Amino acid sequence: MAEEYAFPVLVELEEGNTPRLKNKLVKYFQSKKSNGGDCEVDYESGSQTALLRFRREEDQKNVLGKETHQISLDKGVLKMTVRLPSDGKQKQVRDKK
Repeated sequence: MAEEYAFPVLVELEEGNTPRLKNKLVKYFQSKKSNGGDCEVDYESGSQTALLRFRREEDQKNVLGKETHQISLDKGVLKMTVRLPSDGKQKQVRDKK
């Protein structure tokens, strides 16, 4: 059971002010809804980003390949953007109206 979580995905959140968001992220990205699988989530309350680390590369690729990610919350829907965590490739990150 000492397998490593070696396949990272950066999640950019529409907003970071959601109670118990880390638990919701874990539940979502380990479910079929996200096309994900076994993963760890690093998230600090109030942050606009979270870092996922998947155990299997296939799960990482499946999550990156899905066009839209969102979690239903009490106050609406939280939309998320996923990408590989590389400093040089920031697309549509600051795309605000």
